[in-house]
Amino acid sequence: MSCLGLAVFSRPLLHSNSNNYYISGDLVVWNRTNENDHLLASIGSMQSGHKDCINQINWIPDSLESNLQNLTSEKISRYTTTYKLLSSGSDGRIVCWRIDLCHLGNVNCVKIFQIRHKDQSPLPISNHFNSLKKCSLFRSDLSETINSDRAVNITCISLAKNDPEKFVIGTETGGLLICQINSVNWNETYKESLEEHLQSPVKFSLAHQDGPIYSVDWSKFYPNLIIACGFNHCIQV
Repeated sequence: MSCLGLAVFSRPLLHSNSNNYYISGDLVVWNRTNENDHLLASIGSMQSGHKDCINQINWIPDSLESNLQNLTSEKISRYTTTYKLLSSGSDGRIVCWRIDLCHLGNVNCVKIFQIRHKDQSPLPISNHFNSLKKCSLFRSDLSETINSDRAVNITCISLAKNDPEKFVIGTETGGLLICQINSVNWNETYKESLEEHLQSPVKFSLAHQDGPIYSVDWSKFYPNLIIACGFNHCIQV
């Protein structure tokens, strides 16, 4: 069965590497410098951590990245044999991946997080802002609803520039959520069980919009500045 690719994303440092993700949840990584075999690594939806289509993928920089900027491509290949990826999808899952080039491009699922409706603020943005609490609600303050455990579609994601394990996500129902994944052990391989209740990475929820959020970005220069836009034709800062 053939699948339709949704988008392509290139690694900022190593321009020869890019990844493609599909409606079925498949993940494919390509090496464009190899003319004989472009495929670097792949994993099918039945083996991966996603149950639905992948909407976005981000390369997570490692501690060596700042030191690699001044190295040649030949020297870079000696030091970079493992890559980290973060993917989000329509199933509300955020999946951490490790690509190991030492073992024929193995793609390993490291950790799976789940975003649910109860992670979001129940208060939509209105024309008035009575208090800061309406714009920022801790998860413990969120009211429970009938479908509170139902997964919510993640539409966009942006990593914090000063901390790649902190990120902000936008959802189909207008949620804008600050997340943290600093508990991930990138050397492990994750095996999902049917009985397991997947952990949520959400630390707190910003006031959400009236419709889906289409794009979100974390400022490179101001660590506490986030910009988002969505269905309501507003740009939220």
